[in-house]
Amino acid sequence: MADCRHAGSALVNRMPPFYIHRMSVFVIILMACSLLLVLGTLFGGLVSMARSGPGAPRRSNKLMRYRVLFQFVAVVLFMIALAISR
Repeated sequence: MADCRHAGSALVNRMPPFYIHRMSVFVIILMACSLLLVLGTLFGGLVSMARSGPGAPRRSNKLMRYRVLFQFVAVVLFMIALAISR
């Protein structure tokens, strides 16, 4: 049984250390892109609310729904980045 524990720990030590670093950089880049999407849809929705017209409220509502979706993606990516960094 002691051999199994040793073999398992040896497998964990074989993982290259750069794997975690590359993944965390990738997640951070994705998180930055999603935050830019949130910012863009927020300003687009605000501009749409400021304009008057027959389709402005509908377009503004659609953009704000997308903003909520992008915020959810950003929060999930933030939680993944926290989990990777530990």
